[in-house]
Amino acid sequence: MRLGWLFLITLAACGGSSGSSESEPPEEGTPVLDRSPRPSHACAIDREAAVVSESEQQGVGALGRTEEGYFAARSGSDPDTFESIIAVSELGFDPVELAPPQVQMPGAGFLARPALVAGDGTLGLSWINDAATTAGNELRFAVLDGAGELVTDTVTITGAEEGMIRTHAQAARADGFAILWSGDVGLRFLALDESGAAAGDPVTVRSGEVIFARLVRFSDGFAAVWIEESGVHLALLDDGGAPRIEPERLAGPGSEGTYLTDPFVVAVDDELVVAWTERYASTDYNDPSGGHAMVRIARVSGDGELLGSVERLQAAEDGIVSAFSSFLPIDGTVAVAWSRETYIPICSGCISDATIRFILLDPVDLVPVSDPVELVGPSGLKSAPMVGADNGDVAFFLTVDYHALADLAAAKIRCTRP
Repeated sequence: MRLGWLFLITLAACGGSSGSSESEPPEEGTPVLDRSPRPSHACAIDREAAVVSESEQQGVGALGRTEEGYFAARSGSDPDTFESIIAVSELGFDPVELAPPQVQMPGAGFLARPALVAGDGTLGLSWINDAATTAGNELRFAVLDGAGELVTDTVTITGAEEGMIRTHAQAARADGFAILWSGDVGLRFLALDESGAAAGDPVTVRSGEVIFARLVRFSDGFAAVWIEESGVHLALLDDGGAPRIEPERLAGPGSEGTYLTDPFVVAVDDELVVAWTERYASTDYNDPSGGHAMVRIARVSGDGELLGSVERLQAAEDGIVSAFSSFLPIDGTVAVAWSRETYIPICSGCISDATIRFILLDPVDLVPVSDPVELVGPSGLKSAPMVGADNGDVAFFLTVDYHALADLAAAKIRCTRP
């Protein structure tokens, strides 16, 4: 079955978008990874990447942590009925394994893109219901307890009136959760109480088409970062989601043939650090070496203003797609995880072959403060939501991607001060 699916690879996976022209990345400044390190932490693999779920139409969704353990949310299909589902299971590391689903709900669909965030002893779960009857127009939310069990009814955040849900993100509030999503109306915010019920009216953060967005708790409100046609933007919001300032544009859209994806934002003390992936497309679908991508990082003040220039995590390499995977504040540093992909040609297409790389950065001058660590799986590892613990453990939930099918894997890195 797996080999059959591999022949269905689309040529677009091998680099490029139709109609774009060759674009060259700017060569400004010294990449972050090439700067002289200032070691303050020692990071090493604590649990090697191991497959925890095999060969299904499934995708990594999210990873959350409570005092009772790690919990992973994913979308896929029921192996017995083939019905679209969303599932939440405990993720263990001694040994590395994914328990049977504690929560399993129908109608989520393969493109549900679940998000999971820890609140005060609970977990907030949101997902896009892309079943045939809703066509991706419905955003849902539920609350799980600290043991990963469903404790509230499912709430519909928005339905068909706002059109196709393009992206959504979550953050915890002092007494509940907050959810950010993009539909035809624009980028919208809603505060939720501990039961998942609306704690106010939806607020429009940005009108127009927003492609990707992230949300983080910051000070007594939130910071939202998103990508639209004009580039990467950030806004500071109050606790109810109302913008406190005009959005700051952190980066423009780039030259023709460039596109931006995967924004992330973390709060460290009274500042923010933002990252995203900048891709340069190739005009030749049959030449995987024609395109490349790299990760961009920017510092933002507590007033929402860009500090200094936007930095490159690494230099661009033809044929290497260095896609951003996850961002996390750890012990006064910023943990960065990104995938470094090459391609394996198969017939007239290709599949990706990626490893996950990890490093700690100083949040002020973006200098490496640990040695890089590389996670290598049984095949190419890709997206990697990560969650940290107070003891320096960083847990990963990973995709072993076969394009149409995927295994899911988990790993753990431990960072300590020498």
